[in-house]
Amino acid sequence: MSATPLEKPQGTAEVPHIEVDEETKEVIKEILSQMKNPVEVLFFTSNTCGNRDTNWCVPTEELLDLLASLAPPNMLTIKKIKFEENSDLFTKYNVEPQRVPVIYLLDGAIKYLGAPLGEEVRAFIETIVRISIGETKLRPKTKKGLEALL
Repeated sequence: MSATPLEKPQGTAEVPHIEVDEETKEVIKEILSQMKNPVEVLFFTSNTCGNRDTNWCVPTEELLDLLASLAPPNMLTIKKIKFEENSDLFTKYNVEPQRVPVIYLLDGAIKYLGAPLGEEVRAFIETIVRISIGETKLRPKTKKGLEALL
């Protein structure tokens, strides 16, 4: 399963878009149907993203909108935060505007810098579902080791 940009972004001439076939959409919908509790995604972007040599903001936003549309109603909320309109939130979450797109889950406990496209989309969707279910699927030994680090 992957969400693949139609073309590699190259400056401002053309904006890349994602392409997801119907079969893949059905698979994603089935996976997201496991969600039990709402999940909020913070999506940091800016109006100047398209002025860079690479523009992953548009395909990232398209992916998030697609996931929200395929998730059960009210289970996946995408909060879109543009630097030009909400610079205070960029400051609060320590997001540098030149680093967008940035995605935060669990109020910033999990961060994605850049676009979770291609094969990364599988892990991104799984992360959303695991947050919603409240299960990590980590072995007890692994959990203990992580707790010791805190």
